[in-house]
Amino acid sequence: MIYYSTAIFIALLALVEIKTNKNKAINYAFFACVGFLVFISFARFETGYDYFTYEDVYFDSARVASQDLQLQIEPAYYLINKIISYFGFPFWFFLFVFAFVSILPKITLIYKSSPYLMLALLIYYVNYYVMYDFGVLRQAAALSFCMMSWNYAVNKKPLQFVALNVIAICFHATAIIFLPFYYLCRLRMNYI
Repeated sequence: MIYYSTAIFIALLALVEIKTNKNKAINYAFFACVGFLVFISFARFETGYDYFTYEDVYFDSARVASQDLQLQIEPAYYLINKIISYFGFPFWFFLFVFAFVSILPKITLIYKSSPYLMLALLIYYVNYYVMYDFGVLRQAAALSFCMMSWNYAVNKKPLQFVALNVIAICFHATAIIFLPFYYLCRLRMNYI
């Protein structure tokens, strides 16, 4: 029920934003909604596609220094697991850190790029948040870094583009598919 209520609330704010143009109240509402999304992302309990898998990996990384575990998962995800579990933080704190890693880069991109913050937030929430940031954490983090790299591809800054994509690959190996976009974004497509 909370997911539908959140979507309806953001949609109503998007309508207000479109009718009144962008103002400070909408900015405050935007950041309040983002804070709420981060909160429910880490405060959830036994919810999400891979919740139990991530929980098992977190507790396994705290118990063993196994090379097998390190070889089964991507290095950035493993490193975050290892650091947080080493200091004895609970699993919800791991989810909190990961919420920042995966949500805030997308929100920053929305804030810098969109003339309608709440509408963009609604599209993000409905299409990506529940599935990725709430479910498949490694893919969500990788997607965040790929999205951040897009601006560098458009502005012809290959080192920054590649660096962000390497970080994305360290969260999820499938992010490697984004590397060709540096060249693909320059193609002229007059026919489809």
